[in-house]
Amino acid sequence: MKEPEKILEAKDICKAYGKNMVLNQVNLTIKAGEIYGLVGENGAGKSSLMKVITGLTKPTSGEISLFGKKNLEDERNKIGCLIENPALYMDMTARQNLEIQRTQRGIPGKSSIDEVLEIMDLKDAGNKRVKAFSLGMKQRLGIARAIIHRPEILLLDEPINGLDPMGIKEMRELFCSLAHEQNMTVIISSHILSELENTADYIGIIANGQIQREAAIKDIQENFPSGLEEYFFEAMRGDKTE
Repeated sequence: MKEPEKILEAKDICKAYGKNMVLNQVNLTIKAGEIYGLVGENGAGKSSLMKVITGLTKPTSGEISLFGKKNLEDERNKIGCLIENPALYMDMTARQNLEIQRTQRGIPGKSSIDEVLEIMDLKDAGNKRVKAFSLGMKQRLGIARAIIHRPEILLLDEPINGLDPMGIKEMRELFCSLAHEQNMTVIISSHILSELENTADYIGIIANGQIQREAAIKDIQENFPSGLEEYFFEAMRGDKTE
């Protein structure tokens, strides 16, 4: 079987704000078709790493390559992201929000709006004002904005924060659908271990601005009786695997 393409590589990424080093020699490889879970406590560097990958902030040092290329201006057009809170216009409808994004992206025609509303299960809510949406619906609309141009990579920063159990279940099903049916490589940051264990194919643990460990979920579950939770806390203690 052909080895999946390396779709994203980060090499020795550092990011400092003054004397505060938020990313410290981060090395990361993500393959096409994966759901990659980036796990860490608040302040570990998850959001900062995602911002560097998407170009929202520049690294102090190190380099990113996308699709095997280091000239990232065109390649970053193949990325969709939802970092921190969705940037939505609350007094507009879902369709109007998506129309703004479609226009900014230069996407011809309006069929893309209907397509993402269908994918995100928001078809019946397209003409409702966003201020009437539940938190889960706002998250779905934020992701709809991120995928309207059909990106090859989707980055989601803490997408299940604040959702109730049903909303979390729906998001889990959505992420798997985007990866396995829409052929997107999905990168999800979270500190909710149980949910990432049920969603991700591969896990990277980040702490103090560094990737401490990486492993496939199936390998974690085979080698750690308590699964990802045990793997995570062992990494936090600085223990080393055999």
